[in-house]
Formats: sequence, structure tokens, C-alpha cells
Amino acid sequence: MTRIVHLIDDINPGGVVRYLDFLSASPEMAFGHHEVIPVSKSRFGSIRVEADVIVSHLSINWRGLPGLMALRARYAGIPMIHVEHSYCEGFAAANVSAKRRFTTLLTSAYSLFDRVVAVSEMQAAWLLRRSVVDSEALTVIPPCVDLAPFRAIPAVDGPVRIIGALGRFHTQKGFDVLIRAFRQVDD
Repeated sequence: MTRIVHLIDDINPGGVVRYLDFLSASPEMAFGHHEVIPVSKSRFGSIRVEADVIVSHLSINWRGLPGLMALRARYAGIPMIHVEHSYCEGFAAANVSAKRRFTTLLTSAYSLFDRVVAVSEMQAAWLLRRSVVDSEALTVIPPCVDLAPFRAIPAVDGPVRIIGALGRFHTQKGFDVLIRAFRQVDD
């Protein structure tokens, strides 16, 4: 059985952790044994793993780049994949003032991986426009979770308006947009 090690530097409940829970339990992913290893944000280059494939869900940043380089050197013969959960065109527009420096960071980091996974077609298109990853090394895999429990909730009778939002209160999650839109709703 293929040993797949997933490296994460954020163990807070949320998208990445739910995504990995889903992968670990998915019958479609049963071809491999999935092990999730939480690592320090700046010390993942020194970890020791036994794996056939290493999948990074790590935050790419300048402080962590030497660790990524050490990880690649230590496991030179093992395929490494990076799943980009954080960076997209909207994030860069809102948060990045030094665009060329940011592009250099992404190009340098992504070059250490055999494959880079974008979580949407739009993110993939942005990565290609920025030329930070070769098209041959880029794959799109939208995140998914088991929605069966949500679908099992009985339908409500009568006129009901329900607005729900789950996630961290962070600008990238768009709660500010939801609040402005909610204020425009009648009643």
C-alpha cells in the first residue's frame, strides 16, 4: 500500500484539516495509507518520515523556504506534491505590495515540488499567468468534504430565510462582503 504523508503547519479546525479528514476516510483514496504530520512552521526540513509520496499543505513563506529546500534534499528520490491552499489572485491583490518578490518566492518554492495542486481553475490560471509553475507540473483538484450529513437535514416548511457562514473571521474568507450584503437584505 502506498504510504502518503501529508505535512501541515496549521492544525486549527478548518478547510485543510477537514479536507485531510475527508481524504483519509474516502474509499476512492484507499489505495494508500494517509498519515497527517503536523510540523513547525519553520522546522519541517528536519523531520523524518517513511513515505512513498510527500504532500505539502504548508504555508509558503520566506522563513520556511530553507526548510523546504532541506526537505527536498533529504527526500530527493520521493515524489513531492504541494497543495496551494492559501495564495490566489485576490489574496495577492489585497495583501502583497512587493509583487516581484512574492513571485520569486512562489517560483522558488514550487520548483522544489514534482507537482503543484491548485484548488480551483481560477487559481491555476493565475499561477500560470504569473509563471510561477509550469503547466505540466500543475493539477487542479477542488477540495471536497462529505456533505451527506448536511443533505440529511430535513427540509423546512414555510417561508424561511437562512443565511449561514462557517470559517475563520479573516478577510480572505469574505465575511466582510457577507455582512455588507446582509445589511442590504429587506426585513
